[in-house]
Amino acid sequence: MRRLSLALFTLACVCASWCNAVPRQASVVFILADDQRYDTIHALGNDQIKTPNLDALVHWGFHFNNVYCQGGMVGAVCLPSRTAIMSGKSVFHIPADPRSGKYDGPTLAQSFRKAGYATLYCGKRGNSFIAGNEAFERCIYCDKGVKEAPGSMGPDSPQAMQPKIVTDEAINFLKTVKGEQPFFMFLAPHYPHDPRVAPPPYPGEYDPAKLSLPKNFMPDHPFDNGALHIRDEELAPHPRTPEVMRQHLADYYACITHFDHHIGRLMQALKDAGRDGDTYVIFTADQGLSVGGWHGLMGKQNLYEEFKSPLLIAGPGIPVGQSDALVYLYDLFPTSCALVGVTAPS
Repeated sequence: MRRLSLALFTLACVCASWCNAVPRQASVVFILADDQRYDTIHALGNDQIKTPNLDALVHWGFHFNNVYCQGGMVGAVCLPSRTAIMSGKSVFHIPADPRSGKYDGPTLAQSFRKAGYATLYCGKRGNSFIAGNEAFERCIYCDKGVKEAPGSMGPDSPQAMQPKIVTDEAINFLKTVKGEQPFFMFLAPHYPHDPRVAPPPYPGEYDPAKLSLPKNFMPDHPFDNGALHIRDEELAPHPRTPEVMRQHLADYYACITHFDHHIGRLMQALKDAGRDGDTYVIFTADQGLSVGGWHGLMGKQNLYEEFKSPLLIAGPGIPVGQSDALVYLYDLFPTSCALVGVTAPS
């Protein structure tokens, strides 16, 4: 208990020092990937994936190694996760139906709008917190025409183009921000979620035969966890084979590298606009998943370590470093507010 108290006190002091070093009118870019697992960034130890722009964020700022959403009461875990982030509430207190559009509580967007920020949501509509999305001054959905079915789309499909669409809208929005007005952009595409389709040249970046499977690869999960034959687990045949799992990993990595490219475009646009020095960049994902046969699984309906999300925070006053502290994603609502001096709801 003494060690835990000391660790929490130290983390609180670090957060306080960040906030004290921050310009009050700093801006925020919040990037939320869909289904991107914690171990999919080259700079954090995955030598087989190419993520030069996420690597730059790692070297520029701070990263957390034990980041979780709280799970969910539905198979589409992204829905409660995204709702918790935008409402600041735990999974036990979020709205019963986040897709209804009905919600009278405070949201992340409202807090920044009240503080005078220009705000943009660009991301998916499906399995997301509609009221939270549409509380942004500008709300653009990028998943029109997307169908969650393997093999249903080609490299020029709406699914494959989502990182480009989101980045184009973010860059266009940046051009409309007047003078020194601060902005808050929440970019949340349906990507690298399956069907994991990336446009050329990204699929050619990864030879499945050269990819390593996880040490805990299994052909089948060793016991019935109650979710062995839901949608995510039926994206590959049972039992899992190394060849099929390597192909899924190749597709997954290709999508992440594609997304990384467009993150680099956005970082360059911030620099060109002269806003990189007073903007915080937060990169995370709604949760991880077991694609590649971790424990014989493919999906996110479990609580193994592959369920963890990455979390990178970079910007003015943020030290370069890392932490093994346990982090819940819904804490990013008040943390985002604290970084720039915006008042979070009680």
